[in-house]
Amino acid sequence: MKKRILATILVGAVAATTVMGLAACGGASIPKGEQVTEEAWKNAFDKTTEFTNYTLNSSSDLDINLKGTVTAKGSKKVEVKSTVSTSSNQLFLYDKDGHTSYAEYTTESKGKSTADDEESNYSRKTTNKQYYTLCESNSLIDTYWRASYSKSETKTEEGENYTENYWYANESLSFSSNQAAYVFNDYFYDSNDKDTAKRAKLANLYDKFKYSGGVYKATLYYYQEVSEDYNLSDLLECKVTVSIKDGCAVGYGIKINVKNANLYLKDYYDIKYSYKLDAKCGITDVKSTDVSKKATKDITKVIDKAKADKEKD
Repeated sequence: MKKRILATILVGAVAATTVMGLAACGGASIPKGEQVTEEAWKNAFDKTTEFTNYTLNSSSDLDINLKGTVTAKGSKKVEVKSTVSTSSNQLFLYDKDGHTSYAEYTTESKGKSTADDEESNYSRKTTNKQYYTLCESNSLIDTYWRASYSKSETKTEEGENYTENYWYANESLSFSSNQAAYVFNDYFYDSNDKDTAKRAKLANLYDKFKYSGGVYKATLYYYQEVSEDYNLSDLLECKVTVSIKDGCAVGYGIKINVKNANLYLKDYYDIKYSYKLDAKCGITDVKSTDVSKKATKDITKVIDKAKADKEKD
């Protein structure tokens, strides 16, 4: 039973990195924008979903600390403690009209958990890359060459596992999704009263924001999982930043810093936790992004091989 608790509370904490839809890390910044009317604010988010050419950078750093007791069905209370840190990075270049895109994701997480006197440690690093370019186009359907690369390194008490899938390419019936369409899809609450708080997307929260120094800022509240496996979630206060430029939403940031909060359910769990998140997303080079600059020799080589294999068939 201890092993089960150790595994679930640790993995559950790592799984809580879903805020902003695309958690990522490393050096992203929020572009400066301008002050707009409420009508222009609402329209700005819709216009961003229509982008066909842009570069997106996002970053996120998350730290979760848990301490308390958990009771599994038919078992006694178990003292648990968990510390998890996760950071990740996303770079996405998109050119719909040019039929090309490039995505690069890197994540790094580590954690330490104890259940009674038993300890568990975990660390993982992952990298995933994908490049799309047009294969064939006709009146019925477009097909694409998709080149992919992935690498992961995991360390636990059971040992180390390293995998690397070198660049390879195959033909795809689908193109990469337009990630700008999902950036601003989070729902926020206007207060921390779980009984009366109203839920809305950013497009409908203009009156909660104040403009200063090229960005809009507001204090809002966000339901976030603290541990997925034990169904632990809470309404967290967060500082939200939004940037509107040229009539479009191009910047987004969330900061959460909750200390010594409590989650309690009789006969199930009694947890003290701290939750710290700093996530940013910036969209730049709209209408001027050249995805082809990401076509390295490795990518070109595997796509050329896929083309040659197709001709043989």
